[in-house]
Amino acid sequence: MSTTSPVRRKVPIHERSVLVGDIVVVNGHGVNHTLLTQRLAEEGYQVQETLHFFLFTRHQAPHSILVHRFASDTPPVALEQSVASELQPLGFFKQLDDQKALLQGLLDSFQVEDIPLRERSLPVGELVVMNGTGLNLRTLKRRFLHSGYRVQETPHFFYCTREKAPSSILVHWFAPDDLHTNISHHLVEEMRPFGCVPNSRRQGEILTGIVGTTLPGDIRRAWHYFGVNTFQHLIALVSTAAPHVPYDWGTLEATATLYQRVLEVCAGKRFLDAGCNGGFFALLLAERRPFVQEVVGVDIDSDVFRVGEELAHTRNLSTVRFVQADLLSEEIDALGPFDTVTALHVLEHFTEAEMYRVLDHLLRVTVHHLILAVPYEQTPTAAYDHLQCFSHVKLEQVGRWCLERLGGAGQMWCEDMGAAGNLLLIERLT
Repeated sequence: MSTTSPVRRKVPIHERSVLVGDIVVVNGHGVNHTLLTQRLAEEGYQVQETLHFFLFTRHQAPHSILVHRFASDTPPVALEQSVASELQPLGFFKQLDDQKALLQGLLDSFQVEDIPLRERSLPVGELVVMNGTGLNLRTLKRRFLHSGYRVQETPHFFYCTREKAPSSILVHWFAPDDLHTNISHHLVEEMRPFGCVPNSRRQGEILTGIVGTTLPGDIRRAWHYFGVNTFQHLIALVSTAAPHVPYDWGTLEATATLYQRVLEVCAGKRFLDAGCNGGFFALLLAERRPFVQEVVGVDIDSDVFRVGEELAHTRNLSTVRFVQADLLSEEIDALGPFDTVTALHVLEHFTEAEMYRVLDHLLRVTVHHLILAVPYEQTPTAAYDHLQCFSHVKLEQVGRWCLERLGGAGQMWCEDMGAAGNLLLIERLT
């Protein structure tokens, strides 16, 4: 019986490197040092060799490359002793902090080999999305800096840019348990200053890249995690008497606060959720409202409620169905009537003229309650495809217009909910 040694992946030098100040530290363990020395000599470097190091220097940047021969299991104390005895005599350190930084760079270089970037990445147009979960982010950041990238760091991302392709890399560190709709919020809010999420379509493409790199090779399972995690969080938060609402809208907490209030003012047994997006509110209605006969979720894009359809099937919510339809079209009339119609964070996606057409269609299929929710903004948020802004005054104007369309046979309730959204309830009087 013969045994075969595992094939070790050949790692290019740039994948073995970290940047420490203006010094490139290279993990040279197992490298053919003769060939490496020849290669760097051809690039104009002079070499100084010690027991454990090769120091390459030249006038042109990068000026200094330090190659070490240590294995990854070398004790830190041995590294410290070798640095002091072999590099100090070369005048390598100007101050004590330089030596500490170099020691950390040596430790970081042991981890560089274990970062298979291509296996963690997906191209999204000209942008590469990469999953950095479980990696030493400091080492990873240094690696990108060494490769000529400018690295912008936010709480959930590295945004790395340079002129040479690949020119833009977005690194995230979301694990499967982190997959839920808050990712979209983080993406829009944190990437807004860099202009890389100009509209909702681009946001959706990048979100797909993030989800896809979280469970590489099994994107369907990743989207299932996304749907289940979102819905479970919403159920838990809606069941809380007063979920914490952050100062900025768009998070799960803010959404749950809105859904909690809307569930309180819904009426009847048949419901339409217009502009349902992922379908999570339709699913909550079916689970939490007694005596539900039918819940219909409508959106112009059938792809957005695929996760909702799968959740409805797995949770045996037979009263829920999703329909692709345009709220500007007369086809909405054929779906009704419904006891309660909801349009939650929908109207801001239409121009003012289009909004009144949408409202006319929704009023036609409303038997009892039409419930609307909008954000208050100073300017429309392009990343969410918002086309108009609302204020309390404007929302009340919309309410009065609806009552006029009902011939006065109705009443309205306007409620400001801050980050959770701002509510308008139109009640038809029969």
